[in-house]
Amino acid sequence: MKPTRKIFVRITVPLVVLLFSAVGVAKPVSDPEPREIKVTAHRFEFSPKTISVSRGERVRLAVTSEDADHRFAIKEFGIDQAIEAGQTRMIELTPDKEGRFQFSCSVSCGDRHPEMVGEVVVTGAPVEASKMKVTFDPATRG
Repeated sequence: MKPTRKIFVRITVPLVVLLFSAVGVAKPVSDPEPREIKVTAHRFEFSPKTISVSRGERVRLAVTSEDADHRFAIKEFGIDQAIEAGQTRMIELTPDKEGRFQFSCSVSCGDRHPEMVGEVVVTGAPVEASKMKVTFDPATRG
C-alpha cells in the first residue's frame, strides 16, 4: 500500500465510523410534553380561579365538570369547548401574548352563571438558565 493511501485510510475510516455512530445516537429535537393543569367546573365556579402560564408554554388544561354540562371559553385564544357532566375535556393552549385573560362558562348553567369566571395570567417567556460556568483566576490580573 502506498504511504498516501495509508494516511487516507487511517483518516477516512475513523471519520466514517464517527459519522455513522453520531447519526445512530442522534435523536430528533422534539417539543417537551405540555404541562397539564387540572381545572374543575362545579356549582358556578372554576377551581383554580387563576391559572398562571408563560408566553409560548405548551399547556394542556384537563377541565372536568363535576355537576352539570358546562362550556370552557377563553375568547382571546379562540377556545370554547363543551364539558359534559362527569366528563373531562383536554384543551391544548400555547399562549402567544402576555396579559390577563378571562375564562368563563359560555353556556347558561343556572342563576349564578355570571359568577362562573376565572383568569389566565400569561407572563413573559421563561428564560432558560445557561449551562455555561464562569470562574475567575484570582492570580491573574484583568
